[in-house]
Amino acid sequence: MKNNKNFLLEIGCEEIPARFMPSLLADLQAKSKELLTKERLAYSSINTYGTYRRLTLYISNLAEKQQDLCQESKGPPAKIAIDENGTYLPPAIGFAKRLSIEPTELKVKEENGQKYIFGTKNEKGQSSKEILPKLLETLVFSLTLPIAMRWGCEQKTFIRPIHWLVSLYGKEIIPFEMFNIKSSNHSHGHRFLTKNTSQKLSAHGKKLIINSAQDYFTEMENSFVIIDQNKRHKAILQFVNKNTEEYSKNL
Repeated sequence: MKNNKNFLLEIGCEEIPARFMPSLLADLQAKSKELLTKERLAYSSINTYGTYRRLTLYISNLAEKQQDLCQESKGPPAKIAIDENGTYLPPAIGFAKRLSIEPTELKVKEENGQKYIFGTKNEKGQSSKEILPKLLETLVFSLTLPIAMRWGCEQKTFIRPIHWLVSLYGKEIIPFEMFNIKSSNHSHGHRFLTKNTSQKLSAHGKKLIINSAQDYFTEMENSFVIIDQNKRHKAILQFVNKNTEEYSKNL
């Protein structure tokens, strides 16, 4: 795993109602696992986080490339695929084409008293950087939305209008585009506790450059954003309990 890196996706958007967040984060995690398994991309863990203006996917130790594929498939019965002279007939030729192999690479095996042709597909794994752009687009549009919005000239929908996308594999930006927004390493701090120098983006908070996925949580906390909802819940509870005790003492 020494070449594996952490992956970060942050979707910055307008205010998401709190009641929708648990199911949205659970769906983001489940769909991510499903797509990564389908694409043969290994990882250590997947976690999802959310604030009212952002959804975050964090994948630890995402493999640098897909696992190589070596898969044997069963084809049509040999009696209709190969003639008595050993010539490959259209069913065999079509089967081999689907596996991207030559008919001469096919084998005949017996199964349940009948002979079938079999072929093995070998596929070299692509790099994660090649796979991720399309995977991320598929992922976002596959999410189950409790409510869906359109904005501008867009025909596709999301739970709220999207304003920025952070997509980092280690330190490298994974480029993809949705709703005319290109992914980058630019996020934003707390909208009230930090200030954006651009009047146009004043409601976004200070513009941040996330140098690597590894730095994300520290950078956000330095800009007054606690990404982990469980950590945020614990901090609020401690604050309430502390102030309740102090109030009780003064009664």
